[in-house]
Amino acid sequence: MTRKKLLLLLGSVCLALMLLVPVVASCAAPTPTPTTPEVIEWRMHTEDSLGEEVTAVHFELAEAIKEASNGRLLIDVYPGGALGFDRETVLPLVGEHALEMAVVSFVWLSGTEPILDMSTLPFLSAAPEGLPIISEAARPFFEEALGRHGAALLAMWGSPSNNLNCNKKVTTVEDWEGLVLRSPGGMVNKIHDCLGASSVSLNKSEVYLGAQTGIVDGLLYSAPGVMGASYYEVFDYVNLWGVRAVHKCLIVDSAAFNALPKDLQDVVMESLSLVVDKYWDAEYYSGLALLDVLRDKGMEIVPVSDEELARAAALTRPVWDEVLAASGPEGLECLNSILEALGQAPYK
Repeated sequence: MTRKKLLLLLGSVCLALMLLVPVVASCAAPTPTPTTPEVIEWRMHTEDSLGEEVTAVHFELAEAIKEASNGRLLIDVYPGGALGFDRETVLPLVGEHALEMAVVSFVWLSGTEPILDMSTLPFLSAAPEGLPIISEAARPFFEEALGRHGAALLAMWGSPSNNLNCNKKVTTVEDWEGLVLRSPGGMVNKIHDCLGASSVSLNKSEVYLGAQTGIVDGLLYSAPGVMGASYYEVFDYVNLWGVRAVHKCLIVDSAAFNALPKDLQDVVMESLSLVVDKYWDAEYYSGLALLDVLRDKGMEIVPVSDEELARAAALTRPVWDEVLAASGPEGLECLNSILEALGQAPYK
């Protein structure tokens, strides 16, 4: 082969290789196309109604999570029980991965886990500052109880104590005798029995007419509840017995939470930290202030002496014993942790 032909052949090979390289490169490494981040949607069940201050906090939490996650995690809030779930089914639905989040009262769950009644025992603490202390002390035990059902406790907060709202001044234990009081059943029936009152089963919506017709003399209810149902129109007195307070909580499906990417788990917890104090403000501290509003509405606020509160506490100790019998050694440990935090002697 002549030198000229050899140079032409080498030139042709080089040209072919130059043309081939971009084709191979484009096949071996295609340009990645942008992907849209997965959007996760959760539902939050609550019986809190639109217009309630606490419901606004639910929506604020949902908005904070949406913003912090750049729209990757959306919480759809369903107020007023819009999802149609019965109270007794909420915890199983969360545990069975059929519902991601729910706002519930512990008293609705105590049939499944009796230890959850510990924070609502009668006359556990009469002081307004007692409820946050009870909440903090009970939380580890409640977390473990809910965890047994596949739910994680994200937050818990309290509502003001239930006082005796009726058309009679009730300042001594003897004054309870013969009263016919509305009751949702369960522990409240037992409290009435211990104090000499009797119970009648009425829906909250039936109490107003029941008071007008003499079917019921009154009920144990918090100031926000009295305001919301306009019971100040049919009852004259708020007797400050502070019988018991109710804790509410925000729970989440543990599996759904654990399946979130770590950064979204952090978003949920950080967003919650921004609003948890607002839950206490919305239901507890603002509720305490409503006693003044009820006074302005015409109800008389009737104080009860420490001596009478102590007598009532002693009379209702069988309610404590029943809850302890149902919750076992773990329940006693929980109760004594609460009592220690309150500066009280252990229960034996």
